[in-house]
Amino acid sequence: MLAVTLLAYAAVSSFEFVYDDGVQIVHNSFVQHWRYVPAFFATHAWQYVTPYMKSNYYRPIYMIWLLLNFKLFGLHSGAWHLAVVALHLVVTWQVYRLALRILENELAALVSAVLFGLHPIHVEAVAWISGATEPLVAMLMLASLLSYMAFRQQKRARDYALSLAWFCLALFAKESAMMAPMLLFAYDMLFPQEATERVIQRIRGSLTRLIPFAILMGGYLTARFHALQALGHQMTAVSLQSNLLTIPSLLLFYARLLALPIRLSAFYDIGYVTTMEAALLPALLCLVVVSFAVAMLWRSRSRPAAFTLVVVVLPLLPVMRLSFLPSGEIAHDRYLYFPSVGFVLLLGLLFRWVYHRGVSRERWVATGAVFAVMALCFAATMGQSLYWADNLVLYARGVNVAPNNLISRTYLAVELWRHGRVEDALAQYRDVLHREPQFWLARYNLGYAEYSMNDCERGSRDLQLASYQNPMDPETFFYLGQCRFRLGDRETGIALMRHGIDLDPRMPNFRAALADALVLMGTEQNLRSALELYRAEAIGNPAHPTAARRAGELEARLTAR
Repeated sequence: MLAVTLLAYAAVSSFEFVYDDGVQIVHNSFVQHWRYVPAFFATHAWQYVTPYMKSNYYRPIYMIWLLLNFKLFGLHSGAWHLAVVALHLVVTWQVYRLALRILENELAALVSAVLFGLHPIHVEAVAWISGATEPLVAMLMLASLLSYMAFRQQKRARDYALSLAWFCLALFAKESAMMAPMLLFAYDMLFPQEATERVIQRIRGSLTRLIPFAILMGGYLTARFHALQALGHQMTAVSLQSNLLTIPSLLLFYARLLALPIRLSAFYDIGYVTTMEAALLPALLCLVVVSFAVAMLWRSRSRPAAFTLVVVVLPLLPVMRLSFLPSGEIAHDRYLYFPSVGFVLLLGLLFRWVYHRGVSRERWVATGAVFAVMALCFAATMGQSLYWADNLVLYARGVNVAPNNLISRTYLAVELWRHGRVEDALAQYRDVLHREPQFWLARYNLGYAEYSMNDCERGSRDLQLASYQNPMDPETFFYLGQCRFRLGDRETGIALMRHGIDLDPRMPNFRAALADALVLMGTEQNLRSALELYRAEAIGNPAHPTAARRAGELEARLTAR
């Protein structure tokens, strides 16, 4: 089981850091030094990367995971990838143990676990280093659930304490762990300790056992509020009506990914639904699916089936609050990592039912079907994981699958630029801005590309527009200042560069570049300001190749005057 899963992801050991890995790991000293660990619990996960922006990601345990990886592996991307695969293998083993308890059949549990390990929907969460949030929080949530089940069965206080401890870690790994107590409550309701136990007794007993979990939840929410200055921030202006109208389409999309995981991508063309007419068909299809599921549950009276459906649906609830998600990113494969646990349990339950009906022919058909599905999943996982090998391949895949997704097109343009395909990159930027002139990310990157080509007139124009669209981005203002300086408007250029540094004083190389400009100004005051900037750059960015030397040279020059 684990060996086959490992083989399916064998290629990831040669993959690079991709997508958010660069800013979140490679260029993020926040996750490279032990001294920042206390700050993990006091700020959001993107504090070092975008301190001027609000974030809903309060994940200190995940940040510690990144720090441990850095201390163990440095920036050897292959080792980071294998660490995520190791997490996935642990979760696969936990799914087997959970299936044994729920399905009470070893063969069906094995089928569920293998299908989980090989399901292609996990490619994003396993082949992408920053996707480790999903297997990490799943591992901790499942550990809490399994310990709770053991406590229910054997009444050992140690198991109950372990369940609480795992739950606490899960909360601080990712906010979706807040759903865990509801899973425990569902387990208590569906699997009573005594068959004759009345419903009111189950509810009372379950709520009593869950009081410590609620206390931990309260502590987590307090820490989260302190770190984020809110329990959550609106990231996109989405009306309640549009949110509700979009949910049926989103649920159908996720159902399709679970059942038919083809043409997977880091990006999708899933937009907001704004009219009743557009929402009607998806809503009716969802109603049909829900009605069928309820009818089958009513007919079978299957408690395991009911529990598996809870495991599928409950973890999806947090990502149905669309205003808390960035625009253009309301659908991702990784959001199905934990729900897929319920899906494979349901498949294991179906296999158990067919296999134990006692008809030899049906057993052979069921076994053959399982092996065929496993083979398809194995091939699909191996094949689709290759799209995460490097950024160029990843973003090209995104544009192929989601041609209307502006984020994937902009990222592809950035990567084309880095590979020297200048005209292709500029064409991509202009295509994005033709579709959406207010799309800041493309406007900024186009302006930066023009600045890099020394086309400062166009660069100044596009960076000026970008500064209106995002007045909190330090790089926009700094490079706009560079353009203005080169065009001869030196005072304005210096002021804009200073403003960029004020927005984020930690930006590497900015102080030295501003100092270079001040030296060209030549006045005594500017030279002394440049000296202070060179010194600050040398202290804050020791890797800068010339800051310390230039500070020494300039100091000698000023002394000689």
